[in-house]
Amino acid sequence: CVARALDDRSLSASAGWTRGTGSSYYEGTVTYATTTGCSLSLTKVALDRVGVVATTCTTCGEVAIYVGSTKVGTLSLHASATHAKQLLLLKSFTSRTGTVSIRTLNSKIVRIDGLVVSRS
Repeated sequence: CVARALDDRSLSASAGWTRGTGSSYYEGTVTYATTTGCSLSLTKVALDRVGVVATTCTTCGEVAIYVGSTKVGTLSLHASATHAKQLLLLKSFTSRTGTVSIRTLNSKIVRIDGLVVSRS
């Protein structure tokens, strides 16, 4: 199994997200939000593990990850200092196929650089 992060530009964004650029971000781009309930999504994915490449920081929020309508986990982006290009993965789960969504859970800053999906 080989997994590679898909750049944030590969994801469809709901209202509330802003696209940006910068040399400290994966592939030079970032998608960020400060509103609860925003989502980034990718359709037609077969996977048994998922995660994000994101910035972690003292004021960063939390995201939930869904496959279809099933929540497969949450990831906190909170950290004691700012760190770009952090890989945060959920534990493996039963293989599924569907739309993967990253949803913001609060109004703290969320900076997503990429989505990682794998299938054994």
